[in-house]
Amino acid sequence: MKLERITIGEQFHNIVTKRKNHPAITWDGEIYTWEELDILSDKMAVSLLYEEVEKGAHFALCGKNSVEWICAFLAIVKVGAIPILVNPNLKEREVKLLFDYADVDQVYYDDVFADNLTDSLYRKYLKISMAKGMLENIRKDQQISNVERQKLLARQEEVNSQDNACMLFTSGSTSRPKGVMISHYQLMNIAREAAGTMQWTEEDQICQVLPMFHCFGLSTGLLAMFVHGGSMHLCSSHRTGVVMQCIEENRCTILNGVPSLFLAILYSKEREKYKLTTLKTGIIAGSPVSQSDYMAIVKELGMDGLMQSYGQTEASPSITFTSVTDPIDLRCKSVGKAISNIELRIADLETGKSQKPYEQGEILIKGYNVMKGYYKNTEETRNVISEDGWLTTGDLGHLDEDGNLYITGRKKDIIIRCGENISPKEIEDAARESKAIIQIKVFGIPMPVVQEEIVACIVTNSDADLTEDGLRELLKNKLADYKVPKYILFFEQFPEMTGGKLNVQELKKEAFIRIQSK
Repeated sequence: MKLERITIGEQFHNIVTKRKNHPAITWDGEIYTWEELDILSDKMAVSLLYEEVEKGAHFALCGKNSVEWICAFLAIVKVGAIPILVNPNLKEREVKLLFDYADVDQVYYDDVFADNLTDSLYRKYLKISMAKGMLENIRKDQQISNVERQKLLARQEEVNSQDNACMLFTSGSTSRPKGVMISHYQLMNIAREAAGTMQWTEEDQICQVLPMFHCFGLSTGLLAMFVHGGSMHLCSSHRTGVVMQCIEENRCTILNGVPSLFLAILYSKEREKYKLTTLKTGIIAGSPVSQSDYMAIVKELGMDGLMQSYGQTEASPSITFTSVTDPIDLRCKSVGKAISNIELRIADLETGKSQKPYEQGEILIKGYNVMKGYYKNTEETRNVISEDGWLTTGDLGHLDEDGNLYITGRKKDIIIRCGENISPKEIEDAARESKAIIQIKVFGIPMPVVQEEIVACIVTNSDADLTEDGLRELLKNKLADYKVPKYILFFEQFPEMTGGKLNVQELKKEAFIRIQSK
């Protein structure tokens, strides 16, 4: 694939010109054409210019998937501002840390996000609600004048493909999220790569379950649609029944998701009630999937075009794809070959030298998709990107003689639950606000469907009265619900190695035995 110097706004304009009156989005019982998306987002963009939103301003976009979210995203990039993509499930403590770190200037928010917060948090920001009915009010507004349109066009011409397109967040191994800066050039070329590799066309119908505040959902969902020109059907929730209903009603051909999404459908007792035979293709990524699970999903759901992929936010996010020409016995165990225009190698953990086929090491990549860096964190950026441009992924794997990549593990202790990357340290830091806790160790254990469940092992003061429910309530007030441990285990003391260092493997073994006995 030949790389193109193109912005998100330019690519969107190209597909609007081509697909003007065709359906683009269905949401909440309504159909929005490509032209309507363009007009609605233009009106929102003009209002931002009246609010004197400058090029490069940091505009937090806080909400679940909706057509309002999409129009807000387009409006922000049209005026050259930078969408700061925020998980709407974060609690006030988390949001405050994130807003302060990301130097947020303005906020778009929906009802889900607003319910978790108090008004005091918003007072320092220009805030715009994305509540239901917002677009109806915009539709009633007067048409954009020639003067306003020229002003908007002039601003759009200032936006360069190398400008930051948005800031996405990854927990990594630290307790606070790190803002990943990615350019228009990187995001749009990855979207072009995905659409081309998957052979998606304007006839395809996407069931969009993945949240678009994550790089996976943004890139292979919304931005890839700006390339192939099909239609997107937004799910109102992640519940399996809702997803299956969306697929049936809209005759969806594409379903992208984490393994737990596909497994939940596969094992749903309600699956036979829905016609899912239109599903043909999709990307399964975000966490490992076993060979047997992959084969079962392809067979039972009839998704012969389901492709494995490997990536991370720091890589915009795609690194590898399996191909439609790959035999299924390869696709079930490999995440495919490196995408075009990048380099991938396996580095020895001690020497850093490139490994031979089938020799395990750390996965390193180099190319246009490597992030511009972590926002306001040059030290962390230097830790993962070498002076000559190689990104260390923190994941372990090996290549075969044909260049297919196999993931074998990860260096970091990040917990992956339903596709969400969760930092154990963040949970530990929040729990330590309870003075009853002397020691805490958080980790994940393998579980069906969700991939991993969170376990918190606790040692408390001898006179403490901390309970499972008490700690869980404390954490629910400080962390998003998906970060709250499912299992909280109390210990009199942790197992130690010689020298007093925590024996993590022994602790995990003891925890697993106790969980199995419950």
